[in-house]
Amino acid sequence: MADKLSFSVIGEVTPELRQLLSEFEQIRHIKIELVNMSWERAWSKLLTYALQGQGPDISHVGSTWVSSLVTMNSLREFSPREVEALGGAQVFTTPAWQSATLQGDPRVWSMPWSSFTFLVLYRRDHLKTAKIDEQTAFETPAALLEAVQKLRKGGFQSPIVLPSGKPFLDRVHIAASWVWGAGGNYLNDDGTQALLNSPETREGLKSFFELYRLMSPNDFGLSYEDTLERFRKGETSVVIADCSFPARVAQEKPQLVEDTGVRPLPGVPFVSGDNLVIWQATRQFPDRERLALELVTFLVGRSAQVRFCQSMEQFPVRHDAVDALDCEIKQLIPVLKKTFETGRAHKSVQLWSRYEQQLGRALDEITADVISKSNLPVDSILEIHLSQLQHRFSLLMG
Repeated sequence: MADKLSFSVIGEVTPELRQLLSEFEQIRHIKIELVNMSWERAWSKLLTYALQGQGPDISHVGSTWVSSLVTMNSLREFSPREVEALGGAQVFTTPAWQSATLQGDPRVWSMPWSSFTFLVLYRRDHLKTAKIDEQTAFETPAALLEAVQKLRKGGFQSPIVLPSGKPFLDRVHIAASWVWGAGGNYLNDDGTQALLNSPETREGLKSFFELYRLMSPNDFGLSYEDTLERFRKGETSVVIADCSFPARVAQEKPQLVEDTGVRPLPGVPFVSGDNLVIWQATRQFPDRERLALELVTFLVGRSAQVRFCQSMEQFPVRHDAVDALDCEIKQLIPVLKKTFETGRAHKSVQLWSRYEQQLGRALDEITADVISKSNLPVDSILEIHLSQLQHRFSLLMG
């Protein structure tokens, strides 16, 4: 009988997770060895596990990484019966469940564990002063652009702040909402063709990058955390933030709660998250494999999901657990529920992690050019960068 399991976790191990793992240890009379890793080093460590066939029994992974690990034949498949024991695919939000399988392959290779998205946060009092209807101001990319223009004309010095300093990989995901809203995509459905220079993709990216042209020069060069701090201090009207930020605002700056509004990203909101995988090598030890499956089942069950997400730092992947959330910013939960049900994840295609890294660097370069070369149309800047990237992706795809 196995007496221990090894579980690798990326980022902070929250008190809620430690408590859940402690309870499982007591019930099953085992010891869970936690392997903690940073997001910066996680992917290289996971690749080492996959290549060597040695490592933890269970790993917490970024949902978009699963496809690459599957191609290396390193993950254990979850059977249809095991999925049904969790309530079936229908208990999970659609974007979360999409990350459990590969495009065109019904087999289940991972279990959704937490959801993630970005949101538009705004100062309601600023919109009121500028005579902007907050109910419609963020429904589409065009509406958001118009609202920011009105804020700027209304005398607000920092109508919107966006990261424009050091590299910002999440720009890939935020901009995807604009791209999808315009009918574009970075790749086709099976990942065999780049669509970066299609008219629809360029139109979506143009609409996104036009927002940078409305920023105050005083706000150029800010990191992502800098933009959030500007909002905390009430120094900007609009910011794009991760979905845990509104709860932090409510806790750290309760005086801002009444004047803080929340809306989904315009277009088709991006939704991602983290998944749990069981490594193929664990199958060599049937007792550990059984316990690993029990732990995954426990962690994605409704009760554990609610407790794991009560700090509002993570968000559930199950419909019934999203309903249990609460926050002082009353708009937040309905907005999250709608986003998790109607948003979209990146397609699970081979080599996504490589595409993501290259695309991220290209969007960093585009951001710098949009800001520093204000005499050039955004269209022209995109054309130059995207045609080069389209060529590189085509070579990568063979």
